[in-house]
Amino acid sequence: MKKCIVVFVLFIFFSEFLNAESLWTSWHKSPIVLSIAFEDDIVWCGTENEGVIAYNKTTGTQRLYTTDDGLFSNTVTCIAVDHNEVKWFGTNNGLSRFDGSTWDKFISQPVSDIAISNTGALFGLTTLAGLFTIDGSEWSTVKKGNFNCILIDEKDTIWLGSKESMGNNYILRIDGTEETVIGKDTFIQYNPIEDMAYDSIGNKIWYVTSKGFYTYNIDSDTVIKPDLHTVSYQRIVIDHNGTVWIGNDDGLKEYRDGTLYDHQIVTSPYYGKVWSLNCDNNGIIWIGTRGGLYSIDGSIAERHLSCIYSDEVMSIVIDNEGKIWCSHSDDSSTLVSCFYRNIWNVGLAGLGEFLCVDKNGTIWSHRGSTLFKYNGAVSKYNIVYEGVFDDGSDQSVGDIQNIYIDGTIIWGVSYTIPMDSGSGFWWIDMSDTDNYKYDDKQGYYVIPGHAIFKADCTDFAVDSAKNFWIGTIYNGLYKYDGTTLTRYSEAEGLSGNSISSVEVDRNDNVWFGVLHPRPREEKSFSSLYSFNGITFTEYTAENSGLEKAQIYSLACDHNNTKWIGTDAGVVRFGGETWTTFNTQNSGLCDNKVNAIAVEKNNTIWFGTDNGVSRYTGEMITTSVDENTTIPQSLLLIRSYPNHFNPSTTIGFTLPEAGSSTLIIYNIAGQKVRGLVAESMTAGRHTAVWDGKDDSGAPVSAGIYFTRLTCGRRTATGKMVMVK
Repeated sequence: MKKCIVVFVLFIFFSEFLNAESLWTSWHKSPIVLSIAFEDDIVWCGTENEGVIAYNKTTGTQRLYTTDDGLFSNTVTCIAVDHNEVKWFGTNNGLSRFDGSTWDKFISQPVSDIAISNTGALFGLTTLAGLFTIDGSEWSTVKKGNFNCILIDEKDTIWLGSKESMGNNYILRIDGTEETVIGKDTFIQYNPIEDMAYDSIGNKIWYVTSKGFYTYNIDSDTVIKPDLHTVSYQRIVIDHNGTVWIGNDDGLKEYRDGTLYDHQIVTSPYYGKVWSLNCDNNGIIWIGTRGGLYSIDGSIAERHLSCIYSDEVMSIVIDNEGKIWCSHSDDSSTLVSCFYRNIWNVGLAGLGEFLCVDKNGTIWSHRGSTLFKYNGAVSKYNIVYEGVFDDGSDQSVGDIQNIYIDGTIIWGVSYTIPMDSGSGFWWIDMSDTDNYKYDDKQGYYVIPGHAIFKADCTDFAVDSAKNFWIGTIYNGLYKYDGTTLTRYSEAEGLSGNSISSVEVDRNDNVWFGVLHPRPREEKSFSSLYSFNGITFTEYTAENSGLEKAQIYSLACDHNNTKWIGTDAGVVRFGGETWTTFNTQNSGLCDNKVNAIAVEKNNTIWFGTDNGVSRYTGEMITTSVDENTTIPQSLLLIRSYPNHFNPSTTIGFTLPEAGSSTLIIYNIAGQKVRGLVAESMTAGRHTAVWDGKDDSGAPVSAGIYFTRLTCGRRTATGKMVMVK
């Protein structure tokens, strides 16, 4: 008879002693990429205020260099790599040189552009010095003037684009000792030259201004303006086929065969603004934007430099495919970032600040009284109470705080400041399309909401019996069982009536934060409550491991461990032990934790005011017998016998071929023995540990841990050596 699948949970408490990088990973907002240059497989990216990033386009790894390393400034406006693979970085404070080991500094002036000649000489531009060159360790001025950009063609002719006042702009050609002014009496004169590119096929100079893009035919000495939109452009590059690529505030354009094509690589115009363009040796176009680094090969765009779109993360959800979705809100836009295949690679605009995912994997979000549905395209639904005013007009349901989707029924809670009768707990029927109204002006459907009760609601959760537990700002906690409302407040012994977050654990206990009333000059703080249906239990800084802080989020993982997000970090409560993770003792990227989400493998995600953090210290490992079909997404490990003396066999299953390691750690997190470090095939493998360390010495009795890594997957196991 086939043995059943055995699933066991490893509480990896030892992992806190291991290298923090193996347990915590954090992501921050995308850097604005101001400049791009290439060196073999490395894409050098100069950023605004963040330094320069060396991105390996083959491995996807990246390294950051800043003023701590030797940069003049962390705002890198231009980059060039010379024939000796020496990197030159123009910054807003001066020029830095990096030969791979040593940094040097030149010219304590803002550098706007640099270029390398065919003979290997470096030329650059500053506001004060104009055109300069470097000879060894000395620099000298070549041509005074207010120039914005520099181009060196294949004949080593230098082209300079001016940045003068209206009516005085021109292109300066320097060919050895001969100088030629171009376009000073044409329409070139009216706008500064933003960028230039050389077309070797047509022997033309292409340049962009705030009023469009132009060409200068070198052979005929004529300036031509294509009959296209007279809009502002900032960057231009020409690929190996002679196709012209242009960037501006609206994104990336391709000019081919007399037609201008749009490439919307980022769905938000704000984050899609093109700050830099370059073409590598393979003809791939690289684009620096406010939303990070992109490349486009033909019509296929790809995002690099795994980053989220804004540091402030409002909510996190995980869909059926395991994709992580995070919402952000800033002064200009609401965006959603998606983490898939180990990179943040989707930026959706026009959605709400708070997210939800239904059983079909459809993403829902909400902002104000509007719901947004995303399943490849965005649909919008505004929720109202119909005809509640004396004149028969509708009323908004207020600012939606959370939703729960049950088939075609969506339940929601909302509040409005100042409070009005629109706030409350309500539901809508998405299948009742006969009562939809389409608002052409606003571009959304208007759907009638059905109120259960009116109050300023903050959050809610649903238990296994479909009871709704609703938190409010001023009225305490409510339970709704489908027919009856029950209220719990200060009258029932709560320390306050302002409920901040609500969660139901795996035993149907209700957990919620209660905000304490306090004098205006004091910092707000919360108590944590649990309710088993009969008794309320209060946890405070005085009787538990909680900090005196305000609670912003709650989650329960697959081990029934509670995670409490506060403005002093995140607290883990396993039933007896309290552990606080903050920026000082862990890889958490900010102490204000707005949102928490749990993956199927019990990886915990935290959305903060300063980025996203992932914690893998609670991951679940699954063990199966030999007759079980192995899911291709799992990495499996187990030891037998366990307990053991003097040796044990460690069996593990790899879902795919790849470089693999198997390492033994002691309870202090120190490496004891490396058993495997090689490329292995997919399938089942075994390794025997003889109870000795890497030096051959027998280890003492106690608890040991195995850590298996295959590619980017990791699994852990626990073993006990007995005397």
